[in-house]
Amino acid sequence: MQKKPIPFHLEVNQGLAEAKGLIHIRKNSLVLEFEVKDVFGGFLKSDLNEIEIPYDEIESLIYKKGFWGAKIHIEGNSMRTFEDVPGSEQGRCTLKIKRKDRDQAQQSISSARVALSEHKLNKLGD
Repeated sequence: MQKKPIPFHLEVNQGLAEAKGLIHIRKNSLVLEFEVKDVFGGFLKSDLNEIEIPYDEIESLIYKKGFWGAKIHIEGNSMRTFEDVPGSEQGRCTLKIKRKDRDQAQQSISSARVALSEHKLNKLGD
């Protein structure tokens, strides 16, 4: 289920920095690939980070379309799920999507939600 990656951004440190990256939808996980830059010229930049979040650790995955863009809300089963993702809080992460990427994001997240549901159903059968 390799879909085209979805560009996203996150506000970090009350808006003093921003994380920009891609979310990759995989068969058994989501992968967040991002770097963090300060908003004042981008002089301070982090290394490229990649975090894989297995479907076992995801409680819910919600897509919300807005007028200017969209948001992807991911809720983990634990606070540890997103401990390495900047801007996440209490086991939840909200990825902001630009307007031009909304349709692609909606299709990809719809596919990911189906995969997540199938994963949960398979776990019930084990």
